[in-house]
Amino acid sequence: MSQRTRGWLVTDVTRAPFLLWALLVCAACGDSGSPAGDVAVFQPTDARVRRDASKQDAADGDADASTDQGPTDGPAADVGNEDGGIADAFIDDIGTPEQVGPVIVTEYLAQGQGAPEWIEVHNPSTTSVSLGTYRLQLESNRSPGGGPLRIFAVTDPDGDFGDQVILEPGAYMAGYPNPSNSGSIPQEAGFVFGLRGTPNDIIDESQDVISLFSMTSPALLSDRVDIRRVASDGAAIGLVDFPQTAGKPTQLTDGIKDPAENDSGSLWCANLFAAPTPGARNLDCSKLVINEVLYDFASFSGGNDRGHEFIELLGAPGAPLGGVTLAFIEGNDPPGQVKRTLALTGTRMPMTGVYVVADNDGSGHTSVGFANQISNLDLENGGRAGESGDAIQLLRSKPDDAGAPILLDAFGYGPLPQGLVDAAHGLNTYFGSPVPDLVTDYYPANWARDAVGTNTHNNLRDFHLDPSPTPGAVNGKSETTITTVDPNNAVVAVTGTVTISGTDFTDLMTVRVGATVVDDCRPTAENRLVCVVPYEGTGSPARVNVTVTTRQEHGETATLRDGFTWNRANNETGVTAEADYCVLQFPTDPFSTPRGKPSRYIFGQIFEQGVTTAVSGQAAPGILAQLGYGPVGVDPTTSNAWKWQPAKFNHEDPSHRDNDEYMGTLTIATPGQYAFTFRFSLDEGLTWTYCDENGSGSNQGVGFNPNNIGLVTVE
Repeated sequence: MSQRTRGWLVTDVTRAPFLLWALLVCAACGDSGSPAGDVAVFQPTDARVRRDASKQDAADGDADASTDQGPTDGPAADVGNEDGGIADAFIDDIGTPEQVGPVIVTEYLAQGQGAPEWIEVHNPSTTSVSLGTYRLQLESNRSPGGGPLRIFAVTDPDGDFGDQVILEPGAYMAGYPNPSNSGSIPQEAGFVFGLRGTPNDIIDESQDVISLFSMTSPALLSDRVDIRRVASDGAAIGLVDFPQTAGKPTQLTDGIKDPAENDSGSLWCANLFAAPTPGARNLDCSKLVINEVLYDFASFSGGNDRGHEFIELLGAPGAPLGGVTLAFIEGNDPPGQVKRTLALTGTRMPMTGVYVVADNDGSGHTSVGFANQISNLDLENGGRAGESGDAIQLLRSKPDDAGAPILLDAFGYGPLPQGLVDAAHGLNTYFGSPVPDLVTDYYPANWARDAVGTNTHNNLRDFHLDPSPTPGAVNGKSETTITTVDPNNAVVAVTGTVTISGTDFTDLMTVRVGATVVDDCRPTAENRLVCVVPYEGTGSPARVNVTVTTRQEHGETATLRDGFTWNRANNETGVTAEADYCVLQFPTDPFSTPRGKPSRYIFGQIFEQGVTTAVSGQAAPGILAQLGYGPVGVDPTTSNAWKWQPAKFNHEDPSHRDNDEYMGTLTIATPGQYAFTFRFSLDEGLTWTYCDENGSGSNQGVGFNPNNIGLVTVE
């Protein structure tokens, strides 16, 4: 006998009666209770054509000449052996065989991505059911030996102790493949199916039929779900397809009790945005939310709202869209008036879980990407010229089309009256508090929920301002960052101009460089600011943080630590950080170069006792080298009009092996004459030693002369 591996067990019969019942049943088995003896249970004795009376096939041309191979009178199944031999016993493409219940299949995971796949069953009756008297049949026959699969208690995965699996009235229970090691049985498992070692990927996601049999005499088909009509990730979904997405289960909508009702994929959806519910009541597939709304368009390239507005809905893939409408509600003139309604043209929620209604640009097209429906939206921009805000309702008509529709969701923006309801049905026009209306310049008024469509019935809490719309895709967190500051340095005591780039910038941003609030900042492109930064320090070089804060309604702050350096020239100071010697090595004569293309190589050298002399054959550590250009006659040590770029190590000067040589090219877009030279830093850019053609640094007899540097003509 097997060792017990789980704690408690459920029994409603004693051991002796169970063994006696097993022996009596085994009298109908083959020799020695062999699997061959189980075949007789499933062999048809009165095969006949039966078309399902409650459901018609969804697709034309799917019928064939096969007959219904449903179970007929026969002996009970052998409970001591794995059953086999009915791989095709219940395949009937003409219609679904009679299903008598009460146990029905309500959820399954068919693409486990390596995790165990599972099947959930539900008992909608008022009587307890012993699942140990049932068998699961998977048409793909991926189980060892194929054939029907026995159901075992998690406390008795070998079936040695007769532990019962009792499915109480109204209860749900999830079954998992029976693993080789009972310690691998998931905690949420209500039962296991198949013999030890049943593979995790037992369900064929595109070629399977799940059948559940009650092994009474005669054996009866309790439920059968044909999941061969499948829509997978990235595919279009048909009216009766079963939606299946990787790593997520497919579930029957809540409230179904009849085993014939779950035959069509139209009542199933995929739990893409909610946690799976193995062993618990299912979710309502018909639930939808307003997920993202762009009601006022703005951009750096101009354009008006037409063709750019959109409303995005979120729901489980496969959710029904029939009878769903959008209602547009006036916020002020008069409040609550239903200005118009718009019916969805789609039938089911796409496999992405999002459905985009995009504004018509007047030509039947839209500028909104991934639109599922193009309609005239004309969303009102509230809060200006005496206008109030507006609201959008998401409604579903009742099945009998009588009375007020069902309010699925509502979204409001602007200063709406408290508790505003629509004049037609008295339903909420928003939940909680509306989001504020926005004045837009470069970024749209676009409000979005989080990645899973969290809905606490408070618009202001559930929606965040997202300046980067994502129609047709799951929403992400709107996260403002600073990616670059260019240039990231300037000479102390001189105003500098910098470009700050990042992500999710907004209108009305504020910028700080160190302790200085930068007032002169202007957006020049999406997620880019050009700022004129005044110097307000003491004249000492310093590294400071760069901080941007988005508009109040967005409310994010991003900081790039030590993102900007106020630097200073150290020529002729004699400080430790001044290089002993540096020189603009070559070329020393003026030369010409085409505009917008790299120039010839330019070379510069540095000597520092104990640094360049300590390393041979490679760049000495701790040296920053830059090649720069600027206006002719402008001293680079006191001006921020120069542009600098990193130079790379070339080699040690063959004739002066203590000198490290660096090189670089210049690419200048605007024609004209420019000065150029090198500079070197030994303290990570706080101070620089500028070089000329005769050499400069702390060594005696040299010094920097801004009139003795290179000249280049850009043609």
